[in-house]
Amino acid sequence: MAAGRAGTLPALLVKKLDASSGVSKGEVLLLLGETAERLGERPKAPPNFERALGVRRADGTTLQVPARVWRLKPSSSKGAEASEASEQAEPAEQHAWPVRPAVAAMADSGAAATETPRPKYGVAPSRAAEEWKELAAWMPGEVISIGPRLPFAGDETISWNVVGDTLHAFLAADTEGLPREERLARAQRLLAASGVLALFKPESLLDAGDSLRKALDARYPGATWRREVPVTAWLPTPDGERRIEGAIDLLLETPEGVVLIDHKTFPGGGEARLREKAAGYGAQFAAYARALEAAGEKVLGGWVHFAVSGAGVGMGIGMGGGAG
Repeated sequence: MAAGRAGTLPALLVKKLDASSGVSKGEVLLLLGETAERLGERPKAPPNFERALGVRRADGTTLQVPARVWRLKPSSSKGAEASEASEQAEPAEQHAWPVRPAVAAMADSGAAATETPRPKYGVAPSRAAEEWKELAAWMPGEVISIGPRLPFAGDETISWNVVGDTLHAFLAADTEGLPREERLARAQRLLAASGVLALFKPESLLDAGDSLRKALDARYPGATWRREVPVTAWLPTPDGERRIEGAIDLLLETPEGVVLIDHKTFPGGGEARLREKAAGYGAQFAAYARALEAAGEKVLGGWVHFAVSGAGVGMGIGMGGGAG
């Protein structure tokens, strides 16, 4: 009989809880689980912890979430009494959170572990070279001519970041089949809004779009163009699972797989300089490729499109990369 009453104790406590007490049902169940651990009745603790954590659905029912609660030891700065109480209540099972795998391995081996900062959870592909150092970057390969250089007037007061944003915006909006008048109007509005109308003529942006279309259609006839493709993926890394999030400037879908295109505004020329500049984007391509492959896509390669220079540099895994 006593065993039966003990088995229903959590339910009775929760049922009799005064709604005006300011104590939630979850807090009661968490306290019961902690009490069971302190008394050495560890098998009774997990059921209470799991009942304490639930997600309320829209229909009013509750989804119980299997969970495990670990009470972390407070820092010594809170005083000797707090530390002593923690040591008495601390279960035999020890936990450390978070810990880098390399540091944990050094600690297990008895070596002196040097504390190193954990990388951020999120990785921006454009900063993958700094934020995901273990990633094998793509390498530049073939250099091709896409079209004539874009003529522009020199103006040291204008930032090339602004120029890049303007060209990106136009190439994203320059969809196939638009009348020339509409394309010119879009180019005019973008250049004026960015304050670079004195640097580029609207016709120059149309020329850049036409040259890119001609070059890519020749290599990937019939490919479907996807502009500004948002990408989010959770990928395993040496530092645990991390989120990769960004947007691909242009993604070509072909029957064989997909091709990545990234627009850049570097105005320099010469194959050596273009390859050197493209190499700096290798980690960015690799990060996007890993995300696409995790979604089941076959990635054929990619190209850095230097819109101002009128050139393209193929990118791939290993020197000589580039799709098609």
